[in-house]
Amino acid sequence: MRTITLAMAGVLSMPLFIGSCFERNQHQYPEKVVLPSEGGTVTVRGGTALGLVDLYENGEWVGMKEVKGDTFYAYHDWLTVKTPMNAPEVIFSAKPLEEGRRRMTVISFIGYDELEIEVIQQ
Repeated sequence: MRTITLAMAGVLSMPLFIGSCFERNQHQYPEKVVLPSEGGTVTVRGGTALGLVDLYENGEWVGMKEVKGDTFYAYHDWLTVKTPMNAPEVIFSAKPLEEGRRRMTVISFIGYDELEIEVIQQ
């Protein structure tokens, strides 16, 4: 009876173990940032300084990247993302929302494959 109980406990706890293996590490950054429709800048802080930024819409890479001084930049039609090399923060700047509809993109960071931030303007 004891063997069956131990075996059942192992089987029942397996989903908890497997689920924790696939948990994303956000490095204390939020999973989502919402920007106001009038545009503006929002700064978020995390647990580590990040590097180059990639912007994605509908699963495809969009935007342009460059480095100025000690800051990485990524630009898209409505969004600029800055990541200082020596500070654990990401700075989002958005143009005003003109179409009256919601805009969304996903950013990821080179070297931090599990870290993504969904950026929404509404």
